[in-house]
Amino acid sequence: MKPVFDDRDYEIKCTRERELNERRNRESRPLIGDYLRFPDGTLSRFTHDWGDGLQTTVYRKDHPCLGDSSFYLGNDGYASFSGSLAPSVPLEKIKPTNDWIDASFWFFHHNWVTAHNGVTCTFPVKVWDLID
Repeated sequence: MKPVFDDRDYEIKCTRERELNERRNRESRPLIGDYLRFPDGTLSRFTHDWGDGLQTTVYRKDHPCLGDSSFYLGNDGYASFSGSLAPSVPLEKIKPTNDWIDASFWFFHHNWVTAHNGVTCTFPVKVWDLID
């Protein structure tokens, strides 16, 4: 049976969201799970940081894996991604904005790591613009 998000999970979510925001305040670069907005308005989420660039979720509407993504919200402000990746975007082409969008993450119900025990949550993440 799928677990139900409850008060204990809410406490875990709040702690992890706070840790992510503390990390964001220490770093001036996109974090995994943040959004990248393309010049045409298309949105994609950052999936992997290579240091000099970041990969995103696939964003082409004709891509067979569009929407294939899962963002795990871990401890200490870190998120990880499972799914299909688009090519890396050079860091110098990514600029911050003042925009935020609610994004979906998951973690293990009551921090109990076992199969089929994920719960989902949303909270705002930063939007970054791609500069041509």
